[in-house]
Amino acid sequence: MGVYTELKYKEKKYIEEIYNLEIKKIEFINTGILNSNFLIYSDTQRYVLRIYEADRNLFEEEEELKLLETIANFIPVPQIIKSQRGLYIEEYGTLKFTLFSFIQGETLDKIDQGILREIAWYLGKFHRYSEERVKNYNRKSRIDLDFYMSEIEKSKIDFNEKEKIFSIYEELKNIDFNTLPKGIIHADIFPDNVIVKDGHINGIIDFNESYYGPYVYDLAIVINFWIKIKEYSFQKEYDLIRDFLNNYSRHRKIKKEEIKLLNLACRKMALTFIALRLYKEKIEKAYEKALDIEEKSYLSLIKLID
Repeated sequence: MGVYTELKYKEKKYIEEIYNLEIKKIEFINTGILNSNFLIYSDTQRYVLRIYEADRNLFEEEEELKLLETIANFIPVPQIIKSQRGLYIEEYGTLKFTLFSFIQGETLDKIDQGILREIAWYLGKFHRYSEERVKNYNRKSRIDLDFYMSEIEKSKIDFNEKEKIFSIYEELKNIDFNTLPKGIIHADIFPDNVIVKDGHINGIIDFNESYYGPYVYDLAIVINFWIKIKEYSFQKEYDLIRDFLNNYSRHRKIKKEEIKLLNLACRKMALTFIALRLYKEKIEKAYEKALDIEEKSYLSLIKLID
């Protein structure tokens, strides 16, 4: 699911003016559950428009955009299209928005060993860059397990697998992953945030949840949502995870303490996105508010915490 905010006529005209383009067509992008995104067609090009749904300030949002400019020489990321006023982020009324270049290709839907090696290389390069050059990154992720679980508990709603979810949360909530090596992480490195063309990764998108956190969280997201979710045989799953970690380590060596907590990090990341979907579905009722819906049920992720 995706769209929370519908563009009105005056807003479209402002976008045309501020970016000096003529909009021929606008399409909703129905992936993701945290921002509103649109595909914009002009006569000659395509762009992606992001409308920010978070309550971050402009400085926090611009941190991500500056990061993208910095890593663009070694990671295939979208180019930020600055406005006629030279701004990363424009405002119109209550809306804050950014325009990005469109990356050619299709959303990743077929995962094989080659693609896993490519994402391992890019993540390793990204984390290594952060480890060597970035000492702080002044923004927080909105993906907050403790917040979601607190809100779900306060709501007293009933749902499938409630007892299991809260039991696992009790096991994990006091484990301090912040003692592990940290830097800038993507924090939402799902397959639908990767664009492929001719069988290779052509773009990694949506760094909007990136923040300064344990590298192991990004590793856990890939292991969960690229490999474990596929329910391969035990041996194939083991081989794919080992190959992914080995290729990642060619750019940033994984520490022993990270390996020790990796399985628990996988469970925490699985639980985090289960809780996120539960919160959006049951508390915010976001699936009902969205203009275009591709429902992402928490139930499809339960197998990751078994």
